[in-house]
Amino acid sequence: MRDGRKVRYHYVIVDYACRLKSGKLAPASDVLDARWVRRKDLANYRLTKIATTVIRRAFRFFNIKG
Repeated sequence: MRDGRKVRYHYVIVDYACRLKSGKLAPASDVLDARWVRRKDLANYRLTKIATTVIRRAFRFFNIKG
């Protein structure tokens, strides 16, 4: 987000693929929410086309159904 020529703030998004080994998914202090989502439910989240593509590739990488 710019304020004229000055950058007011920006985001860095890091995507990574993982599998649950144990424990419970919970957001840390740097996020508001965290959740496991099924592939069929991705359309319910207002994701960008690129974010959706990255997530679908992760499903294919792990050969995850759902």
